[in-house]
Parts: sequence; C-alpha cells; structure tokens
Amino acid sequence: MVTLWVPVRRWLSSHGVPFMRYRYASLGFALLLVLLSLVMGYRGLNFGIDFEGGILLEVEIAEGKDVGDLRLQGKRGGQDFSVQPLGGDATGRYYLVKSEIDDEDRSGSMEALRERLQSVVKEVRRSELVGPTISAELKEQALWALVSALVGILLYIWVRFQWRFACVAVLALLHDVLVIIGFYGVTGFEVNVATVAVVLTVAGYSINDTVVVLDKIRENMRRFKTTPLIKIYDMSLNETLGRTLMTSVTTLAALVAIVVLGSGVVREFAWGLIGGVLVGTFSSLGLAVPFLSLMKVERGGEVRDEGQASR
Repeated sequence: MVTLWVPVRRWLSSHGVPFMRYRYASLGFALLLVLLSLVMGYRGLNFGIDFEGGILLEVEIAEGKDVGDLRLQGKRGGQDFSVQPLGGDATGRYYLVKSEIDDEDRSGSMEALRERLQSVVKEVRRSELVGPTISAELKEQALWALVSALVGILLYIWVRFQWRFACVAVLALLHDVLVIIGFYGVTGFEVNVATVAVVLTVAGYSINDTVVVLDKIRENMRRFKTTPLIKIYDMSLNETLGRTLMTSVTTLAALVAIVVLGSGVVREFAWGLIGGVLVGTFSSLGLAVPFLSLMKVERGGEVRDEGQASR
C-alpha cells in the first residue's frame, strides 16, 4: 500500500486538489446530508432495550422450526414483540428476540416469554432485562456525554486557536453526529449504548483530523503573510491530505476486517465506525475549511476576508 501511495503523493504535491474551488458544492452536499439524516431520524430509529426498556433474548431455534413459529409464539403474550436475525452463523438459526416489559412484574414477564418460546427454542444463549427507569437514565446520560464532549472540544479549540476555528470544528462535529444518526436510521441498526461509543469515537477521530488541518492553516498564515487566505486554505488542505487519507484508509482496512470476520453486535459496531470515518474525513476536508473561508479570520491582529492579502 505504501508503494502504491508514493506516486499518488507525488502527484498531489505537484498538482494539488483545488478544494476551495468547490467549497460551495461541498457545503451544499454537507447540508444535504444533514437534512436527509434529520428526515431519517424523524422517521424513527431502532432503539434497543438500553434506551427503551424491555426484554432481550438471544435464542437458537429448535430443529424443524423456523422464524415464523418463533414470531407466532412470541406474539401470543399480547405485548410488542420483534425478531432480528443474528448474522455470522452458518446455520442461520440464531435470533435476537425483543419484547415489552410488564412494569408491575418484570421477572414474571421474562419467565412468561421464556415459557411461550419453549416449544420453538432449543437454547436461550443470552437474556437481558432493562426497566423503563434505567432506560430513561441511560438516555439522559448518553445525551450529557455527547453534549459534554462537544463543549469540551469547543473550549479546547477556542483556547488553542481562536473562536472562529472553534466554531467550524464544532460545526463539523455536529455534522458528523447528525449524519451518523441518519446512517443508523437508514440501516436500521440498533441504537444502544454501543452507538454512543461509536459517536464519541468518531467525534474524537474527526476532531483529530480537523485540528491537524487547522494547525497547518495557522502555521501557513504565519509563514506566508502576504498570501491570500483562500490560497493558504488550499495549500494547507493539500499539505495534510496525504496524512488524512492514509489514516482513513488504514482505519477502514481494520474495520472492514471486523465486518468480514465478525458477527452480530460487533459487526454493527464496525459498520457504524466505517460510516463515521468516511463522514469524519469528509467533514475535515470538505466542511470545516470551506465554512472557515466564509468567515473573517484574524491574522496578524487584524480581521481579513477570505481573499484579502495581508499588507
């Protein structure tokens, strides 16, 4: 891979990519992604029992039975009931069963569901029970975790650079978070505590790329004091492009291996990270700096427009 990358890097160094020429198109694309993600989120997400409460069973269907028998037996209790196949097994006879919970008799709800499924289930491999109070607390804690991470990043970038840089960095992060939510809406993957880990991991990955680009912009602003800012943005993006692409490609290679070799929840977790890495890479290159070019950035103690050169 390194051998193949050398000629690509040489070409990028000699020619460069005119990022700023297409900044309005990339901003429009980012806005479109956010709107689509909001629509998919509004249509509804597949919340797991972590956030909704209920009963979760991982079961193996008995010989001679199929998923139709499983659904029929489960719905006889009169409660909301769903069945999701578990991938990664050659026989395809493993499923996740989710059902509502009786607040007055939680243990009774679990035992009643086990009894209903007894005739079609060979083995219950895993069982979980989460009450509505715990699920509400988990939702609140997950929200606070996301908000705290974004606020902390905003303050760090503000102190490290300037408030305009902090604004574009947090804007890129919000874009990533919303698009990941839309990704889960499109795929139907379960939204649970692991999803919060995906979002926070992607946020850290994305802000790392964005900080590298912003730091290069600040460095070039000091070195080339008579160069228009719009050219400095292009120059900085191209100088960090190789590092950004190589980091993304190597990360994706590891995640693809997990998708191919993993199964069930691990595979969904890896798919979420793959979507997040792709979105985070785009936001670092095609959203943060293009949006920064629309603002009046301070250089040398003065405020200058994107195309104005320092005198």
